[in-house]
Amino acid sequence: MRAILSDVQAQQEMQQFEVELIGLTQQAKNLRVIFIEQESLESFTIDQINLQENILEFPLTFHQLKGHFPGQTRFVWEVYLQWQVADHFETVQIENEYIETKQIDLTTFQKISGDFSGFTNIELTEKNQDAVFELHNVQRLSDRIRLVGAPKIGDQVMKNIVITVGNTDNQNNSFRLANNISTYSDLFVFELLLTDLKVNQKYILKIAYDFEGSHIHQQVGLISEFDLSKDFATDANGQTVFLEKSYDNVISLTRLEKSSKFSTITQSLVNKTQRLLSASGVLATKLKLLWIKRLFKRSRSPFVKPTIVFESFGGRQVSDSPLAIYRVFKEFYPSYNLVWAIYPELKAFCREHGIRYVVRNSAKWVNLMCRAQCWVSNARYPSWVKKSKFTFYLQTWHGTPLKKLGLDIKQVTMPGTDTASYHRNFTREANRWDALISPNDYSTNIFRSAFGYKNQVLKLGYPRNDELLQATPEQITQLKQSMGIPANKKVVLYAPTYRNNSYISTGITPIYQLVNIPLNYLLV
Repeated sequence: MRAILSDVQAQQEMQQFEVELIGLTQQAKNLRVIFIEQESLESFTIDQINLQENILEFPLTFHQLKGHFPGQTRFVWEVYLQWQVADHFETVQIENEYIETKQIDLTTFQKISGDFSGFTNIELTEKNQDAVFELHNVQRLSDRIRLVGAPKIGDQVMKNIVITVGNTDNQNNSFRLANNISTYSDLFVFELLLTDLKVNQKYILKIAYDFEGSHIHQQVGLISEFDLSKDFATDANGQTVFLEKSYDNVISLTRLEKSSKFSTITQSLVNKTQRLLSASGVLATKLKLLWIKRLFKRSRSPFVKPTIVFESFGGRQVSDSPLAIYRVFKEFYPSYNLVWAIYPELKAFCREHGIRYVVRNSAKWVNLMCRAQCWVSNARYPSWVKKSKFTFYLQTWHGTPLKKLGLDIKQVTMPGTDTASYHRNFTREANRWDALISPNDYSTNIFRSAFGYKNQVLKLGYPRNDELLQATPEQITQLKQSMGIPANKKVVLYAPTYRNNSYISTGITPIYQLVNIPLNYLLV
């Protein structure tokens, strides 16, 4: 049996852990979770288990993760599941699909991550009140630096947040950044103009805020797992800025002198040469599918610049959860190379909305797919689309599986395939996914069985639905008015998917026509 940590919900001092069990049998009894601290080997057991089908839940307080070894301030816990079969116990270490770093209070930090083998580690660290306040992200834009953080510690909101920039050689020569410009309630955003930094001077950031009746002053650090140093070591408009992160995550910024005319000319020549080389790939855009398949067999090295390829419904749309993820990366990681794979019909749409794109089934597309560090798609790729070893494939899928999928279809009637081939191809493609987003426990169970899927499941909810949950009453009213829906009516969207019987014969009436719905919604 496998046990995978899939979700953690926290409310004040209590956390509810959720573990997905794969291969659970009725013979398994007396389930319990065992925590073992790596350094002191201290341990404790949780017997209060709730088991619903194959989802196991148990409560855990932050206090339980504070060990009792004298003088120890950092505790790293391994997590095991144990159960009884007949007259003996069996034990497995719990795998990890949940990543989170959380500041519980002013002095306590919790980090949930996976070790090199993919097993769960829960780290609890106690620091003093002057500990570093860690931002979520620092972005380098053309003329400024953007600082992004969360304005909450535990369940409490920070108030009157102020960020100051200080020169390490002269702390008296500091200045305050403008107010928070974030459009998100759960983030704060401050911006620092590069022209405010003197040349060849090193700067550190400090944050001040009110929290639970106290006025707190801290240095600013960075929690991001991304390597941002490359982004800050680039030249933009003649201004070079380096970001450094110390052992305790404290960050500093240094603005260097403008690039010389010689280096600027040299860089310009290099850029033109690179553009000429890349343009040669356009000549291959008319090659037939057979040639495209052969191109995928060639090995390639990854792009130097982090590159993500987005695709929705096989390149037919720019939509759904890939679009929601794209918008987040575009806002918070603008230095990344974000490209959509599309069919030619969408070129005008992408140009109109400032979206970088590559035409699907072209030589340029093959090169992009083979060298990108990440793919984000909501549908399957053909088997001949080869994934490089360094590419992370995130599958968002595109709906709640209310119909039969994959291995759950007992008889496949689609043209061009048979049941055995369909099942084999479906399973092979699914297990190329490095991670699959699931909206709920119901879908997770079906995805596992229907896809024969054994890799990571991210039970985060569909990104495309986040804005629906965050919609304000004013936005709902405005939407109803724009569609001519009475303000006092509830709205039920009816959006049926295809049915397998549409492949059997022609002329079958779609179900939405049979029920005689005049519009794509029902008024209740």
